[in-house]
Amino acid sequence: MSFHGNDTKKIAGVDCIKVEPDIDYFKDLGAHALLEVIVNGITGSLTDPKQVYVLRWMAGRHAAVPDFNPPYFIGVTI
Repeated sequence: MSFHGNDTKKIAGVDCIKVEPDIDYFKDLGAHALLEVIVNGITGSLTDPKQVYVLRWMAGRHAAVPDFNPPYFIGVTI
């Protein structure tokens, strides 16, 4: 979760801060900074949950761990 402490708003009389779920491509902090944060900053893009899913699935297959089975699915609307 990313907490944006400077992004506040009063909702129904309650002081709130912006919180957003955060999914990262890379577990390693260096790879995360170089290959995701900097690239997203330069291109103005966001992390793609579909790409995270694929990378996590590939990492799990490589490590021979149980299949990645998150509590959500990525569907395609036609």
